Amino acid sequence: MALPDLIFRAAFEQAQQPMIILNEHGIPGLWNQAFEELFIELAGFAPGKLSAPLFDWMHEGEASKFSYYVNELLLGRMGVATVESPVRTAEGKRLWLRITMSPINPDRPGKAGKPETWIWCAFQDMTDQKLRESDLVSAKEEAEKATITKSQFLANMSHEIRTPIQTILGMTELLVDTDLDKEQLDYIRTVTFSADVLLGLINDVLDFSKIEAGRLDLHAVDFNLRSILRLSVELIILDAHKKGLEVLLDIDEALPQTARGDPGRLRQIVVNLFKNAVKFTQGGEIYVQAVAGSEQGGRQTMTLTVTDSGSGVPEHMRARLFTPFSQASAGISTQGGTGLGLAICRHLVGLMGGEMSYAPNPGRGSVFGFSIPIVSADVKPRQRTGTLAEAVRALVLDDHPLALAYTIRVASGFGLRVEGVASGMDAIKAMRDAADAGDPYGLCLIDQNMPEMDGWRFAAEVTADRNINSARLVLLAPKGAIGPEAKMKLLQWFNGYVAKPLDPDELYDVLQKALGDEVDLPPVDDEPAEAIPAEPEGFGLSVLLAEDHMVNQELFATLLHKLGCQVALASDGAEAVRLAATSDYDLVLMDIFMPVMDGYQATKALREAGFTKPIIAITASALKGERDKCIAAGMNDVLVKPFKKMDLEAMLAFWADRASAGTNQPGSEAGSPPIAGNPPWDSSVFDFEGLVDTFLGQKEKVLDLLGRFIVKTRGQLSDMEAALAANDATTLREISHSIKGAAWNLSARHLGDAAKILEDTARDGQLAAFGDALPELAGRFSDFEACVRYYQDNATRS
Repeated sequence: MALPDLIFRAAFEQAQQPMIILNEHGIPGLWNQAFEELFIELAGFAPGKLSAPLFDWMHEGEASKFSYYVNELLLGRMGVATVESPVRTAEGKRLWLRITMSPINPDRPGKAGKPETWIWCAFQDMTDQKLRESDLVSAKEEAEKATITKSQFLANMSHEIRTPIQTILGMTELLVDTDLDKEQLDYIRTVTFSADVLLGLINDVLDFSKIEAGRLDLHAVDFNLRSILRLSVELIILDAHKKGLEVLLDIDEALPQTARGDPGRLRQIVVNLFKNAVKFTQGGEIYVQAVAGSEQGGRQTMTLTVTDSGSGVPEHMRARLFTPFSQASAGISTQGGTGLGLAICRHLVGLMGGEMSYAPNPGRGSVFGFSIPIVSADVKPRQRTGTLAEAVRALVLDDHPLALAYTIRVASGFGLRVEGVASGMDAIKAMRDAADAGDPYGLCLIDQNMPEMDGWRFAAEVTADRNINSARLVLLAPKGAIGPEAKMKLLQWFNGYVAKPLDPDELYDVLQKALGDEVDLPPVDDEPAEAIPAEPEGFGLSVLLAEDHMVNQELFATLLHKLGCQVALASDGAEAVRLAATSDYDLVLMDIFMPVMDGYQATKALREAGFTKPIIAITASALKGERDKCIAAGMNDVLVKPFKKMDLEAMLAFWADRASAGTNQPGSEAGSPPIAGNPPWDSSVFDFEGLVDTFLGQKEKVLDLLGRFIVKTRGQLSDMEAALAANDATTLREISHSIKGAAWNLSARHLGDAAKILEDTARDGQLAAFGDALPELAGRFSDFEACVRYYQDNATRS
């Protein structure tokens, strides 16, 4: 045998892969040692004893396939064929084999002189691979089952969480309608804001599958950028103040007031970064800074950083900061958190077209931040109205270096001559020295919390010293730090109060009042108490409320009463069906999940009994398809918890006209003559007697105040026309806000309502609509002015 033939023969026989050569009938003709070992394992005897075709030993379904490929190879229709087949060993063990086959045509004739053809076969054990594939299929099925279970769990948890949130939001709305001072109103707004944030998180959980699939979308709406940044910090500010942390919020004046983007996601990012800083900082300060960057193509870069003086992040942990389920150190788990926050933030920032960043704070602590493009929606750069008294010398008292420098910078930007000191004793000395030199301080900004001499003691010292007590004092105190006793001191010693972290706009307004000679009106923030009648006329509907939760019964009934509805309560679906059969209700509010009989069953029973009035579902489920399910059950609409009073009001307004019964709207008949001796206008235009009662019967003071208001408002209306001609939406909004607050305080609700409409229109930048609505404000002002003249004339005659 030639050397090449010897080498090929040795390679065949010594190969580790089982190989065999079959004749045209599938009978083994030649095989190697590896195949013999395999065949003995399968058949229990050596291949030489095999008298049947090899493929008879294959799995029945695969044997026909094996025979087919052998025939195709023999006919020359295929060059190579591969078959995968399950087989059983002699001991019953199951194996998977992959068989690769190709024809061999040696140079010798076969029977009847035809060319002889053989089939070369190589075997590969695929058992382990098939087992892995099977495990993967099983794991996939288990994962799909877990996903279904998770979705059901999220749906159930959504329902359970939304119910108490409904109570929180509803009760805070009712509380806002009561008499509250500015500080209490701030607390309520913080509670409402927190509940809204929690609701947003629940919605994120329900969208978790979208996040996992990379299909989380961003919204694009116009929003107040500065307000979102400030509210995001104020959400956690009480936790920071409880730890004695100094917090500074520094928003670049070059950033737009109104931006276009997703305010909810931006808030989520800022809250997460600030909350982490508060959590891991035990003392010192947290500095939140938003800086405007370069502008290109209508987009401006905003870089926001949160710098803390906390424990910092170990160097070996920094590379994993933005990965899911990772935390900065092993001890962080004791502080709470899932380890998802920073990873989610990075994902959101990436969707916004920006980047997250981390750097160690020089000395101690961390600097987390992000940069994103901001699209400005401002009609015109923001401007402050009015001016501060020129060349007033001001002194800032704050023991914290960063806070002192920031307050000096902000106050200097108002045109004041500002200096700063770090202690109360130094401030007293500086004020006395300035007074002796003939250049006294006209204003002092005083931090409440200082060592040795706090803000209260400092104010007492200044008030008692005749040489320096002419200075106007403004207290700077952490949000929530002004209690009842403190308020008494505030009224006695201070000319104003600003919450920390400082809002430059709020500080400017307070200083303008402290230094100026403005009309002394109580501050109005949003809605006046006078704008909400004690017994509203509303819809006059008779409503059947089916709700099993006692707190929600009270809440919904109160809201409905405030909207002028009569309410009957049912604690389950069966009771609702019984009550509906005995009384003629205009509308039914139906909770879905109730004992005895749920909302679906009750609705079906009502419809079968011939009840045709609107039925509105109340559900805590926000899952897709819930509305369709309610409509299919016979309901007319769906109200998703948690909802607010305006949502309920809109729903009632929509269905009130569609109820088949009349609504029995209350109210006096049109054209009724005025009562003799009373002025010929409604109190909503002007409630003079109510205003006099507010000022404890001082009618002369009220008339003087009204005269000054009319003079000022005339000038403001002229300023409005000029601002409208200049397309100055910021000035239009600020003037409207000023008229609104003053009018509401002066019991001119009709005028204040018109000003509020203009304020909202200017805020949205709808200047054409503003111009269309301006005559209405002018007309209402003329009505109000006529009312005032009526009382002025009567006072003159008397």
